[in-house]
Amino acid sequence: VLSEASARKHINKIYELGVGSKIHFHTIKSWLEWWTENKAKAKREGTAKRYEGTVKAFLKVLGDRADLDIRHLSEVDAEAFRSFLVKSGKANRTINVDLKTISGAINLATRSGLIDKNPFSSLDKLATSTSLKKPFDEEQLTKIFKEAQGEWLGVSLFGYYTGMRISDITQLQWQQIELDGDIPLVRFLEV
Repeated sequence: VLSEASARKHINKIYELGVGSKIHFHTIKSWLEWWTENKAKAKREGTAKRYEGTVKAFLKVLGDRADLDIRHLSEVDAEAFRSFLVKSGKANRTINVDLKTISGAINLATRSGLIDKNPFSSLDKLATSTSLKKPFDEEQLTKIFKEAQGEWLGVSLFGYYTGMRISDITQLQWQQIELDGDIPLVRFLEV
């Protein structure tokens, strides 16, 4: 019985005899994990973690389909992921970033000849409105500081006094903080 696995094995053997190297087959999961590992080497730690989280969410949406050959990835999978993100309550701008992340990984697979077409390229971007971020008013700050407990109180106070984002605060390392001198400093270092 000729199964897909045995066909790949025989084709790979013929290719290896003719060319001298093996054909690399990838499942959707193995490709995205490889892509994430390689991006982690080239990007800042925060960006790499965001990519990793997006890939994990996408693989969760795919379920067992993640173990299929990457050629089986379809527009239906892309749309299912977008629907999942919309239902999760994320902002459209964030959803567009998550979709662009997966699309970037699949674009590389397309350029590498592993898949003929990127199914994410058929998705339209979700409409985004210009977000106008305003500082918290006194009442909101009082509520935040009243509800914050343990480490979150420290994170909230640090954010209040520095204007830093929570993601930056939670990834700070002691070597980035300079308390000597007249003015304490926080330095952003490439890790």
